[in-house]
Amino acid sequence: MKKLLLSIVTFCLIFISTVSEAQTSYTWNGTTNTSWGTSTNWTPNGVPGSSDYIVIQTGTNALKLTSDKTIERFRINSGTMDLDGYTLNVNDQLLMYGGTTTEGKIIQNATNSAYINNATVNCKLDLVATTVTIRYSDMADSVKVKQTLSWGTIYWRGNRFYKHLDIENTSNGNMNLGNNPADSCFDGLTMTGRRIRFGYQHQGSYVQGDVEINATGASGTSVSVASGGFGPEVYVDGNIIINKSGTGACGFASVAGSSHLTMTSGHSIMEGTSGFTEGEIIIKGLTQLGTGGGIYLNSGADAQILTIAPVDSIPKIGVLDIDLDEVSIDGALVRDSASIVAEVLEVVDNTFNGSTSIVHTGTVSSQNGGNVFYGNTEITKSVSAGNFIWGYTSSDTVFANLSLNIQNGGNLIAGFYHGVVLEGDLTCDEQSGNILLGDSWGGKVVFAGTADQYVTLEETNTPISRTIQVDKPSGRVILNDLMDIDGDLTFVNGVIETVGAGLVKIEDGVTVSGVSNDSYVEGSVQKIGNDAFTFPVGRNGFYRPISISAPSNTSDAFEAKYFESNSDLIHDHSNKDASLNYLSTNEYWTLTRENGTSTPKVTLSWDTATSCAITRTVKYVHVAGWDGSNWDDLGWGALGGNLNVGTVETASGVNDFNMFILENDKPIDCKDFGMVYSNDTIAAMDTLTVIDISSGLRLSTTVSLSIDSCGPEFRVPQLAFM
Repeated sequence: MKKLLLSIVTFCLIFISTVSEAQTSYTWNGTTNTSWGTSTNWTPNGVPGSSDYIVIQTGTNALKLTSDKTIERFRINSGTMDLDGYTLNVNDQLLMYGGTTTEGKIIQNATNSAYINNATVNCKLDLVATTVTIRYSDMADSVKVKQTLSWGTIYWRGNRFYKHLDIENTSNGNMNLGNNPADSCFDGLTMTGRRIRFGYQHQGSYVQGDVEINATGASGTSVSVASGGFGPEVYVDGNIIINKSGTGACGFASVAGSSHLTMTSGHSIMEGTSGFTEGEIIIKGLTQLGTGGGIYLNSGADAQILTIAPVDSIPKIGVLDIDLDEVSIDGALVRDSASIVAEVLEVVDNTFNGSTSIVHTGTVSSQNGGNVFYGNTEITKSVSAGNFIWGYTSSDTVFANLSLNIQNGGNLIAGFYHGVVLEGDLTCDEQSGNILLGDSWGGKVVFAGTADQYVTLEETNTPISRTIQVDKPSGRVILNDLMDIDGDLTFVNGVIETVGAGLVKIEDGVTVSGVSNDSYVEGSVQKIGNDAFTFPVGRNGFYRPISISAPSNTSDAFEAKYFESNSDLIHDHSNKDASLNYLSTNEYWTLTRENGTSTPKVTLSWDTATSCAITRTVKYVHVAGWDGSNWDDLGWGALGGNLNVGTVETASGVNDFNMFILENDKPIDCKDFGMVYSNDTIAAMDTLTVIDISSGLRLSTTVSLSIDSCGPEFRVPQLAFM
């Protein structure tokens, strides 16, 4: 019986305790004073405890705290609650449908939601809830939010945050800010976790101060700015600082629909203290205003991807300074200097206004093209495998100097399917691997500058010049070192001039085209192979070719150069075969056999502009060659052209290769007169018209020349050599 009575008493005590702790909803009326602890200020009468709900609305007096308070649920509809520097702790739901809260702090740490709409919040907020929604509210003090919900999407809109806004999302639900209308932050913004979008839909979302992103989300989640699908525009007057340890992407104006991000002058996208360690950063509709700003991402670790590309506007960047695993830059404008280092690299259709350095550090081949470089540009391949290709998708253009460097193997190709058009100097540093200038797939390197362009080799290894085109409105290509061409050499306008160790080397099977008085080589040209070949040499505005018939072997090598000067000053013209008459004092060619034992025929040319004209028939022109001690008569074989322009081939193959000149039986003084027109046969005392070589005009008077009988035919007594 005693045990039964004890059980009944225990049950009653538990029941009484439970009733005493039951949740009560209190509504503020403030009829007595401003004190929380006055029971008549609440409806029903009483003082709210930690397990109760409270509702704040307009009362006779406004509520004012005198100490920290804890409640279960909080709701404010209207009126004012003055925290007076104290803290209100909310263990469950937080609802703010209006009214004003001032001077203190509200802390929520709950598994329920927080909802703020049309409220004036002049106190600090520190909220942890399953979902947090803030709309059309003004926040005068700092706001810190953590959302933990595992589903759904929450939309913020029309808010103004006057102190720092700190958002964290650890859930699988989305937090979209600036949905419609825009949200504004006037003291910076921090976004941590995943699935957070600032500037999701509406135009005009704004951040004054830095935006700090701490992205930890997995693949398929993102933290982004101006990356909604409904044309958001976001304006950031501060830096964007990225700490990224998750595989999810960070996007900046990265979604189609006129999304755009504008950053003010002097501000940058950069790494934070913990850096960018993995995942992807996508930058598309970005405009960085003024100077001093840029993109600085230099973690240098694996598993990082940066994509810069247009969406509805061209990304406009200040300085570009990146060192990442994988980089794709497509359709951007870089206003200042650029330094790009990546293992996987694609650079397509961009404009670089400042100096640019691009380094490929991986083994995966890279195809680039369509870029315009206005500053000095340095392109480097630093690994032992893979191709680093330019002029692939379309032609690249460099308006300043270009430096190509290959350090540890592989191929660096300038001009694959398309061209690399260069208006400045070219420097090649080939330490290991192959630098290819042009390619057999239609690509080429085009020298197109208006000033002299210098080509220099930093190392002894020689780049392979697959396909070269010279198309210069003015100026020359000055070749200080060997240019080894194994594809095609095309002349349009402009001259290649070799100086010092400079040499144009033409490999077996190479096609040379377009040579003219406007475009040729002034200097040394070497030909390898067993093809008949005309050396594209000249000087002082005149193309003056020398040719050889086909040598015997593909390894044979011959080298030629043209001089517009008197060979008699070098090798005495009196040391000659008796069959030779008058040797040209106007010009000569050097032709040397650099490899092999072939004895091809040699063909020289004449032109009235440099050689003067042949006076009667070309069959009296011979080729003379210096054998080391004597001018040998190499005779004449095949002849071509006319009295003004033509060619003469040696009678047979040549064995001594040194210096070659034209010969005829008598000279003419070309100081006053150049071209002499006549018929093929001339009667005594014929009248011939003479052309003044200084003006190129036909004289108004004629000059009678006497005819000298020489054998069975008549000849004009003097040959037109200067």
